[in-house]
Amino acid sequence: MTKISRVKRAFCVLFAVLMTVSCVMTARAGEIITYKGDSNTGKCAFSVSTPGADIKFTVTLPNGTVRSGSTKATVSRTYDIGSVVKMTANDYAQGKFLYWFDNATKRIFTTQNEVSYVLGTKVNYRAQACPVTVDKVVTYASYGGTILKSAELASNEGLSAPVSPALPGLTFKKWSMTEQEIANSTENSIVYPVYSVNEENYTVAITNTEYVQGAGTYPVYGTAVLKAEPVNGSGESFSYWKDSKGNIVSYSKDYSFRVNYNETFTAVYGEDVTAEPVIRITKIVPDVDESTITFFAERWVPEDMEVINHGMLITADESKTESQLVLGNAGDTNMSAILKGIGKSNENVGTYSLAKSPVRNATVMARPYVVYLDNGTIKVLYGDTVTGNVMD
Repeated sequence: MTKISRVKRAFCVLFAVLMTVSCVMTARAGEIITYKGDSNTGKCAFSVSTPGADIKFTVTLPNGTVRSGSTKATVSRTYDIGSVVKMTANDYAQGKFLYWFDNATKRIFTTQNEVSYVLGTKVNYRAQACPVTVDKVVTYASYGGTILKSAELASNEGLSAPVSPALPGLTFKKWSMTEQEIANSTENSIVYPVYSVNEENYTVAITNTEYVQGAGTYPVYGTAVLKAEPVNGSGESFSYWKDSKGNIVSYSKDYSFRVNYNETFTAVYGEDVTAEPVIRITKIVPDVDESTITFFAERWVPEDMEVINHGMLITADESKTESQLVLGNAGDTNMSAILKGIGKSNENVGTYSLAKSPVRNATVMARPYVVYLDNGTIKVLYGDTVTGNVMD
């Protein structure tokens, strides 16, 4: 197994990477539609490959039927959306397992040799392995798993560090292993950047003066928890929280989120509503020095629904339209300018971020999405599309 040298964070904002994707479906901003998978077929493409591990997998279809297979090369198949996939990569005579790599997003997916997930969009994973003749493999990776530098080394050899990637609200402190520590180690290692949280504060305000709590000043990436009483003084039941622009952000009276922006919220009472998933972009951070733009998205999905997949679609191609920023038939070369980031965790409530780089003197368009299971039906919600600029 690969040694992971990584310091745990008190915050869990995910900094993601990108994957090439194209789409054939259309949807209006904020519209919930039944999700039909690749090319509206109700299925998603599944592909696994390896340069030197022994892969075994089982796929449990929504109707309970189990498919299985194995490969020491490549397997490409198509399965119903909602199928549960379990993959295992083992060492064998010619190779030693290192990590699962997402060929589409170009990031390390996990270092666990066994992984399970629900098939929600097209996937293309590789079980990365190293030849048994190699002493060790050392890989520098970004916070989100993008490989920055990697090399096969002799047992006593070190590897110099690459330039550390900048992240909004954080300051780079060091790498999780020094070059000397790498040289002293005889194991395969993944080296991650270690950051400290900047001393930034944001204000969370509430317009209501009674029956609510949670307003205050919070440190960047701290967790705000807004609470509203179930019934107000007029006997009206709680309906939802909304932000200063009138966007509904949660139908739960207890609403929590990671703070990296100033905002004023209102607890709305007395409206007859049905709780539905919410996803929206909350902040855009351009970085001229790094030629990078980062979009942050928040999601809230009712507890009785299950998140299958979530992420963001993004493009710097100004000829693309919002109707093209949807999931669909990934791999269409006509849509190669549209990129997709996928969140690692599938909690019903969370914050996700996606950075595009390099980009300069251009307008970037981004749209968040969440694929979820609602009473046996797989649906997708697309958030409103927003644009940002990185200008000199």
